[in-house]
Amino acid sequence: MSRWFKFHQGTHSDQKFRAVARKSGQPIPVVLAIWVALLEEASANEGDVSGFDHETVSVAFDLETLQVVSVTDAMKQKQPDPMIIDDRIANWEKRQYIGDHSTERVRKHREKKAQKSAASFDETLNETFQKQIETGVTVPDTDSDTETERKNPLTPKGGRVIAPTVPKVSRGTNPDEPDWFKQFWDVYPRRVGVGGARSQFTNEIMFKGAKPEQMVAAARAYARLVDDEKIASRFIPMPQKWLSDQRYLDPELQVATAKPIDTTKFQRWHESLAMIIGDAAVAAWFADAEMDLSGEGPHELQASTRFKATHISNNFSRPLKELFGKDLKITVNETGKHHDQAQEKAAG
Repeated sequence: MSRWFKFHQGTHSDQKFRAVARKSGQPIPVVLAIWVALLEEASANEGDVSGFDHETVSVAFDLETLQVVSVTDAMKQKQPDPMIIDDRIANWEKRQYIGDHSTERVRKHREKKAQKSAASFDETLNETFQKQIETGVTVPDTDSDTETERKNPLTPKGGRVIAPTVPKVSRGTNPDEPDWFKQFWDVYPRRVGVGGARSQFTNEIMFKGAKPEQMVAAARAYARLVDDEKIASRFIPMPQKWLSDQRYLDPELQVATAKPIDTTKFQRWHESLAMIIGDAAVAAWFADAEMDLSGEGPHELQASTRFKATHISNNFSRPLKELFGKDLKITVNETGKHHDQAQEKAAG
């Protein structure tokens, strides 16, 4: 028998759904659809949504399971008023019409869940004892419940499979894993809405297959474009919008790269420069250059020939000065000077 539940007027324009959409990185229509599915689940179980099946809902709405998980997680984490508290829709009893015997139904529902959990435990215990009888070997119980859950994140609880949480882009806590979003945020020319931007950055990687290093390089190229063309801040898209529109794929923002270059011998400053102009350019023009970074400045870049010094000055002054300061000097080292002098004598 189907049941009715109250659906409040003005839900489509309620700002809390916009907040959930920004936190989860999902469109508002997707958030509202998942909210309706949650209300249906709650209506059938007196406000309890512990049995909400993320996978079934994702199939019903033609979504990825992780999209559904990200929305429900955002509803649980919404501050200051979470929408889901302890696997129950917040203020369900206050917002819905409750029948005269609702308390009894809730009690029976919880007893049924407890019985299922106990039956599952008994079945597992009987299988363990049977195995011991058949093999004569006592199976040690070395893991605590917490350890078992950590090793097996899909461990059933009460007959229900726990959906995996949304993987996160590194925030720099692992020294071996670059914090790609921080790199993106540091170079994007309009730093507004960090929460929504971080969620969208993660979504581009998870659901659209974007490469984080490509988004960072494109954002850096876009920042140079904004600076060159003197684009006013009000015309620069919000970072979340820029990412969701996949502007990082714009042809004019792609950094041209040649065949793979062996960078194992690159110095630290080479690596920093390669992040801006690419490995191929660094290998061609800076591989045998020397950089004096001692002291506070001005720093000096010594090219191996006068030709290279001129080319570097004409084509790479801007990224060099961004990295090493406006007072950077570009000169020719002693070996290069002797080389140029010898060529001039031979030509004369």
